[in-house]
Amino acid sequence: MVIVGMVDDIPVEYYDSIDRKMISRRHWHKEAEVPDQQMKRLILAHTAYNVKNKFEHIQEHFNHSGQRPRIRVLQKQVEGAGQVKVTCLATGFYPRHIELTLHRGNQPIPEQELTGGEILPNGDRTYQLRLSLSVSAEELREGHRYTCSVRHVSMDNKLDVTWESLPGPDVALISGALVTVLSTVLLNSRWHLHLDEEEEQCARMQQDWEERGRDGKDQCCWRGDE
Repeated sequence: MVIVGMVDDIPVEYYDSIDRKMISRRHWHKEAEVPDQQMKRLILAHTAYNVKNKFEHIQEHFNHSGQRPRIRVLQKQVEGAGQVKVTCLATGFYPRHIELTLHRGNQPIPEQELTGGEILPNGDRTYQLRLSLSVSAEELREGHRYTCSVRHVSMDNKLDVTWESLPGPDVALISGALVTVLSTVLLNSRWHLHLDEEEEQCARMQQDWEERGRDGKDQCCWRGDE
């Protein structure tokens, strides 16, 4: 067996299995024969490189189990615009190919309304993909349901994750009013509790003064209506 190493069609190494020696054809080598130790290092490096490439090839094309994607529907208020940004995020999946669709109600949202759509690496041999939609204030008042649908080779069935918008800003106003009412009730309760404790203390003081034969009314902190 004869092995010839080539660089740009120029032979630089020559190995004959009969002689079991590697002969260098490099002009910077003083000795034509490559030492055994160096030859072993070259063979080992070449073998390691080939094994690594073949392993990555096998993992890429024959790993049919894959990694299941983690799906989330995120929403973020856009300041000053009265809009909400709805994002469909799929991350941690392998292999790379995935089908990700964002629906409004039962209808898929056209691609021209979406941003994102580029599959990016995570750094751990998995990938992520996100699609984002800007939802206007008018659309929020309509109370649509937004669904993120995913298909991937690692899953037997399609996976759906849903976010439902609130019916509009009126809900926020009602919620704010309820919070205000509850706060007022709590404050009034604490005030009446404080007055009840004060009246009880005054009653004890008055009883003590009466037992001593004195008028205790002037010794208490009476409210202005008494």
